[in-house]
Amino acid sequence: MKENISNSEKLKKNKKVSKILFIIPFLTMLNRGIERSGFNLAKALKFYVDQVSILCWSPFGEKRKNIGNGINVIPVKLPKYFSSYFASLGYLIYLLLNKPDVVVIFYAGHGEAWPIRLARKFISFHLSFIAGYPIETVPHRFQEFKTLGIESLLDSVIVKSPAMKKGVETFFNRPVQIITNGIDTDYFKKSKKINTVRLKRELGINPDSPVLLTVAALEKRKGMHYVINSIERLRTDNIININYIILGDGNDRQYFEKLVKESSVGHRIYLIGSVKDVRPYYATSDLFLLLSYGEGFPNTLLEAWAMELPVVVSNHPPYPEITNSKNAIKLSLDDEDGLDDLIKELVQNKYRFRKTGIKNRTFLNANYSWQNIAAKYIENFNVGIKY
Repeated sequence: MKENISNSEKLKKNKKVSKILFIIPFLTMLNRGIERSGFNLAKALKFYVDQVSILCWSPFGEKRKNIGNGINVIPVKLPKYFSSYFASLGYLIYLLLNKPDVVVIFYAGHGEAWPIRLARKFISFHLSFIAGYPIETVPHRFQEFKTLGIESLLDSVIVKSPAMKKGVETFFNRPVQIITNGIDTDYFKKSKKINTVRLKRELGINPDSPVLLTVAALEKRKGMHYVINSIERLRTDNIININYIILGDGNDRQYFEKLVKESSVGHRIYLIGSVKDVRPYYATSDLFLLLSYGEGFPNTLLEAWAMELPVVVSNHPPYPEITNSKNAIKLSLDDEDGLDDLIKELVQNKYRFRKTGIKNRTFLNANYSWQNIAAKYIENFNVGIKY
């Protein structure tokens, strides 16, 4: 711990970076993935620098405001149509007036490209692209960096997991750095203030019934249908008290609504949608499942560990690289018996799973605090800054 503090203080003392700008278009519209991790990274970086700002879209024209920890969130006012174009104007004005040392982007095709190209003709800054998604799942997002002429301006490309590294390096034909996500361990933790009994009562769940949880966008690749099908199969073994909560929205909502409606266990499946505070749902649950593929480094995995939940993931990348046999159970998506047996075991012995969840919290604290993750970003930026 002393070594980490010493290194942090050294980075603060010898800093080259004073002002960092993030461009996160959908920060105020969504509360998942890139938006959540980007904002948390920005907060952590404030420990090391004088100013951290975030530019985001504001369809409703909110006024400029500050959101905690000295982060300056600047909503760019947009009309209903041609949002990217008007966002670009706001980006350019801010870049030229504020002159950041570092600009962090997550996309190229949401108005970021031409203001960055133009601003670079007048001011110097380190441009970092943080890839929060594998190239195999959304190749068009990466192609935009080439077609919009921003690829050659990138000073650093950062990926979230080893599974993403090869594909992104091949595409950009350059080395990339791996820096994982982090998590706010003070925010994501079990607390007596969280009323799990009341939440179960509101949902109509028996206080003693097992609760499964997935927090993910409503997309088929996230694998929620595997869990729903397993709960239905378990009815033949007279296991009828399993409840499954799904938090999130997405393009496949109609598919999942139809699946739940037609299922014999539909009354046990809760499509909650997006919520501002996910912690009560983590605290109420007994097992977290994310049987997905095509992930970068899912924040929800860290959240589940922080909230002392045992987790089940698929055997697809990035899970083999970012989990081990002690902190996650990996299942093949074709292994119906394995999933069924696991849920049966949870019903029979929740205490053993509970002990695993407590260990997960300990593992998370040692490896994924945001301050440690932010220090790696500062080192990356300092190397790229040239005076």
